[in-house]
Amino acid sequence: MVVSIKEKDIDAVNSAALSNKLLQMASGSVYDEDKNMIRIHDRKIDALENLIEGANGKPVPIAYWYKSDLKRIKIGLM
Repeated sequence: MVVSIKEKDIDAVNSAALSNKLLQMASGSVYDEDKNMIRIHDRKIDALENLIEGANGKPVPIAYWYKSDLKRIKIGLM
C-alpha cells in the first residue's frame, strides 16, 4: 500500500508495516522511506498539554512509542 502525504510517498510493504504506519499516523507523524518524519497533526500533543494543565503542578507520567513522538512532546511542552 502506498499513500502520498505532503508530496511524500509512504509505503507499507506488508500488513505488519501497514499496522506500524497506522500507529505512527495516529500519533501525529509518520516516517517516510528515508526515515524522515512527516508531521500530520498535533491532536495528541494538544491533549497532553490539557492533561498537564489540569494536573495543577502534579507529576504526569508520559509514555511514547517513537523517537519522533519524544521530539514533538519536548517541543510542544516548551
